[in-house]
Amino acid sequence: MKQKTIKIDKVINTEALATELILFLKKWGMWKDICIYTDKMRYSDDRTAVYKGITGVMFEENIDPEDHMKDHKGRSYANPEHIFDMTYEGPLYMLLTYGEYEPDIQEISEEGWKYIQENTDIITDIIRENHDVSSPEELAEKMWDEVFDNPKLSYWDPLEFDTWDDYKELYFEGAENTEAWKCFDTYEEYRAARDAGAENYYSAYPEKVNSRWEEMVKEARQIITEYGFPNSTLLTELKSQIYSGFSDIFEKYGLWYEFCTGWSQTCYRI
Repeated sequence: MKQKTIKIDKVINTEALATELILFLKKWGMWKDICIYTDKMRYSDDRTAVYKGITGVMFEENIDPEDHMKDHKGRSYANPEHIFDMTYEGPLYMLLTYGEYEPDIQEISEEGWKYIQENTDIITDIIRENHDVSSPEELAEKMWDEVFDNPKLSYWDPLEFDTWDDYKELYFEGAENTEAWKCFDTYEEYRAARDAGAENYYSAYPEKVNSRWEEMVKEARQIITEYGFPNSTLLTELKSQIYSGFSDIFEKYGLWYEFCTGWSQTCYRI
C-alpha cells in the first residue's frame, strides 16, 4: 500500500515578521496610518506608544482581523487563515497603489538617510547645486582656494616681511589688511596648508573638511524636508528598491501577499 504523504505547514514567526516590517517602514518614514493583524494581535502606529523598545507602536491582543478586513459593503477578501493581514493609508498606500514615495520625511531614520546618501546622488546633487562641489575632495580644493586664491586676503607673512607696508610695496593688489594666515588656528597650520596645496588639502585636514561636508549634508536634508524629494530618475530607483525590500520581507518568511482592497492586503503561504 502506498504511504500517504502528510504536508506539515512550516510555523511562521509572525511576531518577528511584524517587528521586521515595522522597522523597515520606520526606516523609510512610512510607519503611518498602518495596522498589522496576526495571531489575533494588532500592531498599529501610535506616536505615544512603545512596543518592546520600538517607539510609535501600539500593541493590542484579542483582535479579530475579520472585523477590520471588510470593505464598505461588509465583504472580506482576506485569507480565511488570517496568517498576516494589513490595512494602511498614508505613505504605504501611496507606494503600493501608485508607486510613489511620499514619506513622512521627518521620520526617516538615520539608517535610511545613510542609505540615500551612499546609494544615490540625491544628496550630492543638492550640494552641487548650492555649493558647486560634489565630494569632500572637491570641497577640500574649494576650501584651499578660499584662503590661498582669494583676492580679498593678503599673503603678508610675518616671517617673510617685517611690516604690512613692506608687503604692500611688492605685492599689494587691492587686498585688505587681512592676513591669510589668520584664517588658521596657528601660523604653523597656515604654512602646512599652503605647502600642501589644493590637491593635498583633504589628506592633510580630513576632519576639518569632513566637518564642513557634514554641514552641507544636513543642509541638503533640510531642503528635502521642507520641499520634498526632487523628481528624478534617482528617486524612481529608490522607490523601486523600497518596494522590492517590502516584498522581500514577506518572501523571507515564506509568504506572498495579495491586495484585498486599495487599502488592505492579506498573506498566503508560498
